[in-house]
Amino acid sequence: MSILNKLLSVFKSQNEEPKVVTPEIASLLDFRKHLFSLDDTDRYIAKSDYGEMRDKYAATYTFFDNALRGNTLEYYCKNNAINKRDVKCFLAEYKDLCLDQESVVISQHNKAYISRHLKEDKDYLDKILLPVDSKIRLDEEQRRVVLSDEDYTLVIAGAGAGKTTTVSAKVKYLVEKKGISPEQILVISFTNKAVGELRDKINKDLGINCPVTTFHKTGYAILRRQDANLKTIVDQGFMFYVINNYLKNNILENPELVDKLILFFGSYFDAPYEGDDLNDFFNYISKADFSTIRGNIDEYTEKIINERTGKCITIARETLRSAQEVRIANFLYLNGIDYSYEKPYPYNILRSYKPYTPDFTLTQGDIVVYLEHFGITQDGKNNRYKKEQLNKYKQEVNDKVKLHKEHGTDLIYTFSGYNDNRDLLEHLREELLEHGFILNPRPSQEVFKKIINTEENRYISRLVNLICTFIQNFKTNGYTVDDFSHFKSSSKNERTKLFLTICEQCYHEYTKCLKEKQAIDFEDMINDSACILQEEEQKGEKLDFKYIIVDEYQDISRQRFNLTKELSKLCDAKIIAVGDDWQSIYAYAGSDITLFTHFKETFGYGQELRITKTYRNAQEIIDIAGGFIQKNTCQIQKALISPKHITNPVIIQTYTEEVDRKITEGKGGKYYLVGETVEKIMKEILAENPKSSILLLGRYGFDGYNLT
Repeated sequence: MSILNKLLSVFKSQNEEPKVVTPEIASLLDFRKHLFSLDDTDRYIAKSDYGEMRDKYAATYTFFDNALRGNTLEYYCKNNAINKRDVKCFLAEYKDLCLDQESVVISQHNKAYISRHLKEDKDYLDKILLPVDSKIRLDEEQRRVVLSDEDYTLVIAGAGAGKTTTVSAKVKYLVEKKGISPEQILVISFTNKAVGELRDKINKDLGINCPVTTFHKTGYAILRRQDANLKTIVDQGFMFYVINNYLKNNILENPELVDKLILFFGSYFDAPYEGDDLNDFFNYISKADFSTIRGNIDEYTEKIINERTGKCITIARETLRSAQEVRIANFLYLNGIDYSYEKPYPYNILRSYKPYTPDFTLTQGDIVVYLEHFGITQDGKNNRYKKEQLNKYKQEVNDKVKLHKEHGTDLIYTFSGYNDNRDLLEHLREELLEHGFILNPRPSQEVFKKIINTEENRYISRLVNLICTFIQNFKTNGYTVDDFSHFKSSSKNERTKLFLTICEQCYHEYTKCLKEKQAIDFEDMINDSACILQEEEQKGEKLDFKYIIVDEYQDISRQRFNLTKELSKLCDAKIIAVGDDWQSIYAYAGSDITLFTHFKETFGYGQELRITKTYRNAQEIIDIAGGFIQKNTCQIQKALISPKHITNPVIIQTYTEEVDRKITEGKGGKYYLVGETVEKIMKEILAENPKSSILLLGRYGFDGYNLT
């Protein structure tokens, strides 16, 4: 017999019928009737299930609590033939339901529910992911996640503990056992790769057609619901372009800011010049590197990928999407052909969710031609794509070609590789001439000047990058333009105030350019959509989602949290957040780990469940890594368990950086010695186990290039 049933039996056995059923007694009886009815249900009871009871009987609680405190309860009970102990039981029960976390009584009910269904549903849970992989068996912790049904649930999953597997099983259980429609379950993750993995398991393998998407696409869908007009989506390259131009053409022409900027550079960028004249400063920089630039212009124009950032940058300092696109842009620039990159086409592709933006729009006199570069070979191959992806890409190519034919616009297109093995620029040259373009190679002096200017402004570029990062994180954390004043007033550092002033001006310029271009960036997609949801909620509007599952929750930022919370409120949906605080690495991009580690506090209440059995790494590796991570007391303490074991989990191999020029001449200097050591280690591993899989980790992306 449950605690609630015991309470009920006591109430029935000791109570006489009241002489007069007062409103307070009637309410008390009604409360206990509702409370006991909850216990009779075969379902998990979430806090929202009894939330209305707290509001409905608040006045009754206040009445009896005041009577108890005022020493009038005994007189009242005697006068109305009601047992004083039953009133005290009511006060304790009601107070229990009003705790910030789950009540004791409800907690016991839910534990009994989980234990019962672990047994009753064992066969079902054993086979729940049979369509995905016949070898998958959920462990008990994963099954508890599947069966639990609190309003806000954080699933703390260790690396390799089957996070995606658990999410997939949860979705299937909701559909098959809880009767939730697939359309009422929204699964959100952070990257297209993570979304692809979830779609493969949930949509494809399990055949459950629930929406699985990214935060950005969720935000964009909400904006489209509010405004049917398509907006151009811009990335960080656009912000860099706007702010870079603004700094060069506006702020640097302001005499009042010149000296302050020099001070700013000297303080933060280790600029090798301290003077009063900014032009002299930049001339000093350019002259120092001029001979090197002159002697290597061909190499410079070909070296289009920044080794540090991996960004593809043109001579004209544009950030494009691929190295081959940069080659095309540089060719156009060197031959005096004006172009615009990703300018919106006046007509849209049918069923496209965003405006069509051809790679390049070329103009010369009255000639207007569109140029598309397709990332496949002339015979339709690309080894980076799966067959399904390649077919989709080819269809998009055909749609673009067809669109230009329908609207009578001229289209030139190039491929990543040609059947005749000639370079794509040779084909491009021929296409341009056939379409009436005249190639006007720019004088070397002009090209040199352009490159020199690029080098002159490398410190400006560093400032631009810093400002772009600041504005991106500023927006990611949900701040508005009014917060600039607050930041400046709360800082006593003059250089910080200067930086904030510059950032604020750049912010206004960037915002203005977005409006002029009828564009939106990824940060505003989320911020604006959260505001729209808030407005819709105030109007009493509702959406039909019942569950929102957030994958990789350790990467959540304040703006994504706001979007999730507003979306949940608009549809009364339960939130299931899944992630691992030990794997949080995106603080530099605006993620806030406290939203994970203080999950219950941010939502007001909730439950935390753990998945600790991992099948990815050996126990010895886990113990070393876990011991290191938990030196940080802010991390959630947990002990991962693995069935795998290895001896000597960490072997340290040293090498010397003392470069013997005779040995390493022409071989990459010290990188040759690093590569030689890595090769030796790999040979030893493969000698012991030829089927070993080896992963090389480096601090930077270019570390791998240094080993080739």
